[in-house]
Amino acid sequence: MKKIIYSLFAVAVSAMTFTSCEDVPAPYGMPDESDNKSETTYEPTGDGTLDNPFNAAGAIEFTQQLESGQESDRDIYIKGKVVSIREQFSTQFGNATFYISEDGTTNQQFYIYRAMYLGNKKYTEGDLLEIGDEVIICGRVTNYNGTLETQQNKAFVYSLNGKSAGGESVAPTIDGTPKGTGTQADPFNVVAALNYIYAGVGLDKEVYVKGKIASIKEIDTGSYGNATYDITDADNTNNNLTIFRGYSLGNVKFTSASEIKVGDEVVVVGKLMLYQGNTPEMAQGGYIVLLNGKDTNEPEKVDAGSYENPIDVTTALQIGDAEDAWIRGFIVGYVAGDNISTAVFGADNATNLNFMIASTPNETDAKNCIVVQLPRGILRTGLNLKDNPHMIGNSILLTGNLAAQYGTRALTSLKYAEVNGQTYGTKP
Repeated sequence: MKKIIYSLFAVAVSAMTFTSCEDVPAPYGMPDESDNKSETTYEPTGDGTLDNPFNAAGAIEFTQQLESGQESDRDIYIKGKVVSIREQFSTQFGNATFYISEDGTTNQQFYIYRAMYLGNKKYTEGDLLEIGDEVIICGRVTNYNGTLETQQNKAFVYSLNGKSAGGESVAPTIDGTPKGTGTQADPFNVVAALNYIYAGVGLDKEVYVKGKIASIKEIDTGSYGNATYDITDADNTNNNLTIFRGYSLGNVKFTSASEIKVGDEVVVVGKLMLYQGNTPEMAQGGYIVLLNGKDTNEPEKVDAGSYENPIDVTTALQIGDAEDAWIRGFIVGYVAGDNISTAVFGADNATNLNFMIASTPNETDAKNCIVVQLPRGILRTGLNLKDNPHMIGNSILLTGNLAAQYGTRALTSLKYAEVNGQTYGTKP
């Protein structure tokens, strides 16, 4: 009797076991591409406006009309569901790449390439994309060698599951005529540089841009030695390009805030970028290669006269520092101390360290005079007013270096002089 009962129990347990196995679902679905396909073919709908966005089929039809490499001349709105996600939104890059279609299947899908987040901003935090999300995309589209897609950096998620933060296209229409190819011989103008940035292609290489400095935000002459300023086109001031923390002429640090000024024409080289998805700029590390047509920081050589054609004192006061200047003037007095404020006209109680010259022999205004510093040796003994007071009023030809000294302009490193038919020093 027990054997019969045990046999019946075993049969019951077996039956229950088989039934339970059939009821347990598989832990995952087997991959089958047909699961994400739709048999439905959708007709293009919409006109690409916010009020009546294209469906994916409409976006495909619209973009197919563009030639290879051509970008649409206006923003369009596309509504659809997320099919798959190739690059999820992240705080590192702030954009995402994914496919959308009418019904969330791979049928008639459209490629959304590196689009910005809600409000046309880089993603910082909030909802991430999920397959099946309903989105409205705003931006430019392109036929990229046969691939129909949104243009990189020129599209954004206008709406995500009904949530919108507004926003306008990151790719405004740039007013003006683009010029240049971005090379050193043929730099972009600002319009061309902006178009290049918004196109989002080739931003990993350095290009050259020419423009006029419109405003200067900062010049650091300390440890960083860089500057941030805006440039614009000379013939079109409606567009600005920010040069962010760039270096001075010749790729060296700024040492003076006067090295550049508003109105200067510059050619700069560096990598272009769209900072935070909305600010076109030249990235940190660019530098000036031409400043007002010059490619060097060295001062221009000034005309400082010659032995045959010396300059007068009036001219010498107007030019900058110069080596080996030749000056003709009249000896009118001396400086008693170390500043022009102690100027004395005449030879009374004169020092043997210097004398003053002017363009006329009767000058009595120190601001019209140049101080001649007398070095030790024959030039000092033969020319100083203390020992040679008769030199007052005489015409003299001198050569030396023009520099700032005595609180005014001075002739230093005196090498040679001619006065009253006598020569002093060695003629260069």
